[in-house]
Amino acid sequence: MPYLILVIGLLIGFYALYRFFLNANVNQVKAFIASAITAIFGLALLYLALTGKLIAALIGLVGAAPALIGWFKRHAGPNDVIEVKGEEIDDDDIIDQ
Repeated sequence: MPYLILVIGLLIGFYALYRFFLNANVNQVKAFIASAITAIFGLALLYLALTGKLIAALIGLVGAAPALIGWFKRHAGPNDVIEVKGEEIDDDDIIDQ
């Protein structure tokens, strides 16, 4: 019985993923793939840390640090400006308050 529930859940998940890829634009697909890779890597590190292989988890984290730093720098704007109710708020404005 648990396998039947697992198979039904997997079928529903794959169908939802299929519908997402049909309706998504390129930026949404890129964001999904980046999120999925980050989640898988994070879960692997968590698993290693919880099973007593903390050294392997730290090696993985240190090994991925350059890629993560480069990704964050590439996706960060020159100044992070958000718009709230028609008014632009700069990240420096938040720090000054």
